[in-house]
This record gives sequence, C-alpha cells and structure tokens, in this order.
Amino acid sequence: MTAVSNVSLGEIATFTNGYSFGPDHWGISGKPIIRIQNLTGSSKEFNKTNFDPGERYHVARGDLLVSWSASLDVFVWEGEDSLVNQHIFKVAPKKELITKDYMFYALKNVMSRLKQVAHGSTMKHVNRGTFLETTIPLPPLEEQKRIAAILDKADAIRKKRQRAIELADQFLRSVFLDMFGDPFMNPKGWQRAKFEELIDSVTYGLTVRPNYVDEGLPLISAREIRTGQIDFSGAPRISEGDFEKLSQKAKPSAGDILFSKTGSIGHSALVEDGVKFAVTQNAARITPCPEKCTPVFLLSLLRTKFFKDLANREAKGNAVKDLQLGVIKNFNVYLPPIALQRAFSAVYRQHMQHAMKHQESSKSIESLANGLSLHAFIGKLTE
Repeated sequence: MTAVSNVSLGEIATFTNGYSFGPDHWGISGKPIIRIQNLTGSSKEFNKTNFDPGERYHVARGDLLVSWSASLDVFVWEGEDSLVNQHIFKVAPKKELITKDYMFYALKNVMSRLKQVAHGSTMKHVNRGTFLETTIPLPPLEEQKRIAAILDKADAIRKKRQRAIELADQFLRSVFLDMFGDPFMNPKGWQRAKFEELIDSVTYGLTVRPNYVDEGLPLISAREIRTGQIDFSGAPRISEGDFEKLSQKAKPSAGDILFSKTGSIGHSALVEDGVKFAVTQNAARITPCPEKCTPVFLLSLLRTKFFKDLANREAKGNAVKDLQLGVIKNFNVYLPPIALQRAFSAVYRQHMQHAMKHQESSKSIESLANGLSLHAFIGKLTE
C-alpha cells in the first residue's frame, strides 16, 4: 500500500479568480477574454480587450482552468494567450508538491463530487472557502505521474469513442437533410402542421426536489441532455421508494424524447428501452404520435438549427430563459410521410448501433482506469 497524505487544495495550488470584465472593457481587437461559454463550447465567440488587468489574469496554453459557477468543470487551455474572466479559477499548482496532470484529474474528481452537492440549483456555484478546504490524496510525485499516465490513456479512449459517435451523428444529420430537406425552407413541399399534431403529449417532470441518496435511480435535468443521448454518469440519485411515489409524467418511457426547456435551451435526447429514471421540470418530456411521427425523426427534427433557433427565440425570461410547453405546441413544422420517416429511422438505428459497438470494445479498459481513478482519489492506492 502506497503511503498517501490528504491535503487541501489551498495547500498545493494557487487559485486566482478571473477579472470582472465588463462591456466598457470590450473591443474588436486585443487579447481574448475567456468566459465559461468559451470553455464549455456553448459559444466560440470571444470578447476581446486591450485593457490589461495584470499578469495574474493572463492565461497561456496548457494552463489549468476551473469553472466554478453555472458549469462546474476543469479544463486545460488550448488556445492563444488570453485573459481569464470572473467565475473561472486560473490554477497554478505548486510543482514541488503536485504534477499538473495529477492536479487535473484530482480537480476533475473534486468537481464531480461538488456537482452532486450543488445539483438542483438554478445556478450552481462553488464557495471559494469550501473549495480551497476540500482535500485530495497526495501520493509521491512518481506515483502521481503513474496514475496520470494511465488516466491519460483512458481519456484518449473516451475521446476516440466520442469521435466515432460524432462522425455517425454528422452523417445522420446529412442524411436527414438529404431525405427531408431543411425544415425552414421545406424545399420538398411537405405538409405543414403544428408541433402538437406530431405528438401525443408534452409534459415536464417533478417540480419539488426530492432527497438525494448515494445509490438509487438517476434524476435527469436539462444539463444531462446532450448530443442526442442522456448522460447518466453525473446525475444525482433518488431512492426506489421516492421514485415510485412520483407522478407518471416524471417517469419517461422508451421512445419519449427529452428536450431542455430551461437555461441552455434546445438540447434533446431519445429515451432508450431498459433505462429507469426520473426527470425534472426543466426538461420537457415529449411522446411522439406513432401514426404520424417516429421517435427518431422527431429527435432529428428537434436537433436541427431551425428548431433550436425557434426555441431560443420564443423562450422568455431574464436571468434564466424558459420555454413554455404551450409555446412549443404551436411551433409550425413540416410533416413528411410516415413511411419515409421509418426508412430514415432504420438508417439511424444501423449507424448508431455501429457507433455503440465501438463503445463496447473499450469498456473493459475504461473500467480498469475508472477503478484506478476511484481508488486514487479516495486515498487507496495499490502498487
């Protein structure tokens, strides 16, 4: 057993909160300002500035950044020399104590744990004092390098797997537009209909936050709905007993589609068979009408730029946007023949199954790496 000491984050690194840049600082030239949306991919447009708030706010390629508000995550900066905005920590590890790579994975573990605590808030954030007092296991430097090297390999596998899914997704989006045409222009002249004519129902999930447990059934909100799939990995859990007490509308069924209607609006995912979970009120649960619309066609329609732009344009609110269900029902969309939709669904299923096989082929290696990660960050390392 390797000797490991537990240390607080504040002992092993300096965490500098970004500068509070405002519109008065922005310009069309100068250094880019790194905001949370530039890290998460929700916006690739950078505000720029010629104002220099000081060296401590400068970020170079390879620096570690921690988003501590709204989106809790850790990033390695890969862009040009920039400046860091508020709500992001610039991390400077103490090299004599901890390697940068081990720090990255340790922070990933910390932020994953903090997500569980902060879940359910409209706007999640981390208290600086609590964050700096959070402890992590700190093995010797050579052991840190060994752990990080193995986790690097696992991360490479995940990225390769995700790339395969992205390529399949790009292909299917192309097939969708080829078969049905752009839903805004409707070049094939399909029948138009209100969105409510394509579905049996559109509802939202539970409105009261239940008690969370360490092990149980996932509770999915808008933040777990991404890229056509549901991310169950970081979702909080509720007990089986509490699940059974929920209204049926909070329990999606296979073939339903979840659509993020609050906050980051416009993400959607298909509910597959064999998964039991609950859904919160910020995700709309949409059940297609089987005589008019296949789940796969509806999912692909929801993921078009046309539908996302429409949803964001019609959402209301200041700090947090929300799209009302009644508004969704009145969206004007096209309705191609059900036979053509079924043909597209067959192509979709075939290609997604191929992508998922690629996932299965690397699960054993990832499982081993996840096991090491778990043991590393609870301080139980083996030689």
